[in-house]
Amino acid sequence: MLQIKKNCCALLIIDMQEYFRTLAEPILPNLRRLIQCFRQADISVIFTRHAHKNSDEDGGMLAKWWGDLIIDGSPQAEIIPEIKPFVTEKVIHKKRYSAFFRLICIAICIRIVFNS
Repeated sequence: MLQIKKNCCALLIIDMQEYFRTLAEPILPNLRRLIQCFRQADISVIFTRHAHKNSDEDGGMLAKWWGDLIIDGSPQAEIIPEIKPFVTEKVIHKKRYSAFFRLICIAICIRIVFNS
């Protein structure tokens, strides 16, 4: 059995939003079980959520690549309800393709895991 030290790790759930539901459907049952295991073990679960306020202002290259964007406040921007974060869990809001752009996500995760 895998031994996990709860003060040294976290589960990072990246962009599991309604916009991506079709792609996410096949893995949702396993992801729900994984999240449940981490929560029961009192290990941090951290979510990222990708959305834009305005495609002209913060769309950047994604607006050119995708043609459409996930707009903040729209139903597509919401995290899939089956894995909805608890109010005590961190949701990192981002507007870049990568969750690790400028390492902000890593810094937040480290702060949460080590409570610093």
